Amino acid sequence: MIQSFLEASSSLWDQRLRSALSIVSFAIGIAAIICIQVLGHSMAGAVAGMVGGLTDDELFVHPDDRQANHADALLNLGEIASLKETSPDIKEAFPSTRSSDMVWFGHNRALLQYSGAGSGRFGTVPLLYGRFFSSEDIDDSSPVAIVSNDAFSKLWPDKRDPTGTLLRIGSHAYRVVGVLQEPPAGLVHIDFESAVHLPYTTMEKDYLRGQRTAAVFVLKDARDAATVRPALLAALSSLRPRSLYQIEDRSDITTLVNGLFGGLALVLGFIATISVVVAGVGIMNVMLVSVTERTREIGIRKAIGARPSQIVLQFLSEAILLTLIGATAGVTVGLVAGWLITTRYIVMVSGVIVPIPWKESVLLASGYALAIALTFGT
Repeated sequence: MIQSFLEASSSLWDQRLRSALSIVSFAIGIAAIICIQVLGHSMAGAVAGMVGGLTDDELFVHPDDRQANHADALLNLGEIASLKETSPDIKEAFPSTRSSDMVWFGHNRALLQYSGAGSGRFGTVPLLYGRFFSSEDIDDSSPVAIVSNDAFSKLWPDKRDPTGTLLRIGSHAYRVVGVLQEPPAGLVHIDFESAVHLPYTTMEKDYLRGQRTAAVFVLKDARDAATVRPALLAALSSLRPRSLYQIEDRSDITTLVNGLFGGLALVLGFIATISVVVAGVGIMNVMLVSVTERTREIGIRKAIGARPSQIVLQFLSEAILLTLIGATAGVTVGLVAGWLITTRYIVMVSGVIVPIPWKESVLLASGYALAIALTFGT
């Protein structure tokens, strides 16, 4: 086997111009496929990461928009509390609603959105100042607030610690107990969060006053979503048999984005595969010319006892060397190009760093090299 590859190397070096052209054409096709794969993976991860305000441990329950009685299907606070008891894996449940109003601190003001939240609502979001809501804040409907970094910048332009100060929303005053850090963001950022968060019981007391809403259920462990979903749907069906509901979480958005970019990468990858097949035809042409030019050598080897399989192995070795060199060059160029575009453009726009799929790219290139060598080299 080693001797066959040594002979193949010598033969390819003797025909180095033709071999180089075949390698370059094959490398270009592999580079295109790898670059498309890397960019598709990076763009899907970037878009999913740009969706701020959603965490993996939250389930958003809302009436199906296609039903006629959409408003009647909204839930009140008592119904949301009863649904929380359907599964021990639910840590917290609260209404999902938001409003907009002028928010004041001293002479500074800004039109901001505000919403209710629970004590576990910011479990994965770091704080810049202060603390999160406590269970006492929820139980006592305390007049406290946590503000986003955007609201902090608008209402406290001097950037001093605002905890303990009072802000006003309309006629209501709230003591600031926490400020969220600025989320990582690029030129484009999609954020579903409100600028000011109140304990959901405070939101209910001051603004909702029995108004029906959608609901957010916070899980103890995000991996429990698969079991909690059907339990919630069954409870909703029993509670409101004439209404239809949808349950969504971050994974739904991630699945949709991965499907879109995966399909796009598949189509572009198929187009790039055509160039690889064309390069394979070029490799086959090199092999045919090589066989024609070495008819005398083949005859001599047969005469001295070489088996047909040994002769085939020699030419197959040449095809494998061509594709391996081309695949190595292609995967290197494709990964470098994908990495440069990802770090210089995708990360700059999204603010999200997505790991490059090095292992998957190497396996993909190796598969293409083996397939082309066996198909066009024998």
